[in-house]
Amino acid sequence: TVTFTATDDCGNASSTTATFTIEDTTVPTIDTTNLSDIDIQCGITPDGTLEAWLQNNAGATASDACSGVTWTNDYGIGSNLDCDSGDITVTFRATDECGNFSEVTATYSIIDTVAPVLTVPADVTLECTEDTSPSNTGTATATDDCITPTVTFSDSEVTNCGITKIITRTWTATDACLNTTSEAQIITVVDTTVPTIDTAASDSTVECDGAGNTAELNAWLA
Repeated sequence: TVTFTATDDCGNASSTTATFTIEDTTVPTIDTTNLSDIDIQCGITPDGTLEAWLQNNAGATASDACSGVTWTNDYGIGSNLDCDSGDITVTFRATDECGNFSEVTATYSIIDTVAPVLTVPADVTLECTEDTSPSNTGTATATDDCITPTVTFSDSEVTNCGITKIITRTWTATDACLNTTSEAQIITVVDTTVPTIDTAASDSTVECDGAGNTAELNAWLA
């Protein structure tokens, strides 16, 4: 408040007051030159990357002609998305000391583009009488940086003599984002067991007929 006084030559005076107000109604200026979105690779991106991005206001900076600026953001309102199916928008707000504010948005995505790590059982050779199911030949296992993957298998066969064969068992690990890893296990089915003779052969004696006893010999061999 300023008081203005008017005084005449005889010392008579009159006064009046007026108020001079300095106000700030101008919003801060946001510089988006270095503003950037980010991808968070599930299980790969180092811990603290998202926090650092938030604290750095996604790279944006702000200035105000009259006062300092305070940054806030609305992180945590959205839901986490994965598999690169979308992104989460964060609104960053720069507010000066008079409550004027400006906003800018940036996005982050949680993605998984890394395939699972698959460990398959060793190749195996079995007798033809043995079970060729995974309960006997071994089951593959898999790990993933994000979510435990699903492990499946499929068989293809090349037949040999009798019921012997070579089975190519292809194991596949699939994670929640449909990244896959496949590897084959070879199962060889062999037959090394000699036949079993149920009835022993018996000797036979016949009278010589002068013609080699052909009929008797053939009957005995049969």
